[in-house]
Amino acid sequence: MRAFLALTFLVAIAFHATGDEPASDEALPWQPPFAAVSASEPFSMVVMLITNDDAFGLLKAKEAAEVDVVGQVPPWCQIVFERSYRKALGTRPDLKGRCFLQYLPAGMPQSLTGGSPRNQPSRAIIAICDGNYQLLSLGVGVPDSDELLTMIEDAQQVHSMIQLHRNQKARISGEIADRSMTRITRLWRDALKAMLATMDVGVGEADDGDLDEGMIATLGRIALSFQEVYLTDVRTRFGLSQAADKIRLTVLEQHPEARQPWCESMMPFIAGTDFLKTWKPLTEAVWHVTPVSHRASADELLAWWDTQVESEHLVLALQSPLLMRQSPWPPVDVGSVAASRGLGWQDLQKLFLEMPYRNVDTEQLAVLVRDRDLQPLDIQLPTRARYLFFEPQKRAPFVIREGDIPAKPIGRIKRAVKK
Repeated sequence: MRAFLALTFLVAIAFHATGDEPASDEALPWQPPFAAVSASEPFSMVVMLITNDDAFGLLKAKEAAEVDVVGQVPPWCQIVFERSYRKALGTRPDLKGRCFLQYLPAGMPQSLTGGSPRNQPSRAIIAICDGNYQLLSLGVGVPDSDELLTMIEDAQQVHSMIQLHRNQKARISGEIADRSMTRITRLWRDALKAMLATMDVGVGEADDGDLDEGMIATLGRIALSFQEVYLTDVRTRFGLSQAADKIRLTVLEQHPEARQPWCESMMPFIAGTDFLKTWKPLTEAVWHVTPVSHRASADELLAWWDTQVESEHLVLALQSPLLMRQSPWPPVDVGSVAASRGLGWQDLQKLFLEMPYRNVDTEQLAVLVRDRDLQPLDIQLPTRARYLFFEPQKRAPFVIREGDIPAKPIGRIKRAVKK
């Protein structure tokens, strides 16, 4: 299935690329994501390709073959993307030596999808940042050379705005919004005007509370609001009407034109933000799946696990996706029969807190499953996993999901602890 969809995309995008330029034998110098970039004048740009390739699978292949991940185990769209990149730089030779290619695979690893591949259809996001990883341009899909060149030139323009109007976020947002208004339809212009009118702070400008949480909450509100407009738009543009069209839309998003109005509308609010902090929520907003790279550190979690696993019942509480963390957990079981009998989520949480207990995010869990050779588990289906209950010396946990009725796991866990 994945190979078929990728082949379909390669055939389709071939119509957007000319075949008269000779192929280059010289390999492009790909870097790992968020590598240090030397400052230069005029400024350097990072062109980052984010895909839903399995980062843990690529890392395993790299370790087995002792080769570089990018090159021997390439991103699914490497051929098409490199062709566009070479042609864009051929049109603008002044960019050579100033653009740095980086690759960030961030698909869900098979260890967290029950051992089966689920990153289908293939997906891609292009982000252009400056050397300090301030976001300057964003696109969804694999661009042709003209589209990539437009993204680069947009990034240069935004960089100039930031330099000219330092500490004037409102002015920068306004100028980018004016640019976006000339590129989007009336439906999107109305949505962008409404968002500009209601926004009191931009992404990353919260003054109170945790800055990262405030940033994610603001970004999520903007992204999800524009997502509703996007779905209305694509139903008209592409004739999507059924649940099965979700896969078709994902394939369409392999070309930047599909989600271009969404990206244009987002840019006034995210330009200049720290991409180290915003790449995950932005990727999640597009894919509707938590991105998982292999960059997370889990040393503390692994040390804690090793001291407890042989003799203790352990509980791992899996954090919600980034854009859903504003919802409280555990939920308040007010007025339910379960709550009146002491069998609600609050009671399950209290029971777990009597044991060794850790909150983990998806990346940390993936590292733990890999490094401690645990059995693959499915954290997505049939509903999202919330708690993982491990009995001593067992490699597979009892998974409690958000769709479960708490009474059943409460009874099972009490019996297991009494053994």
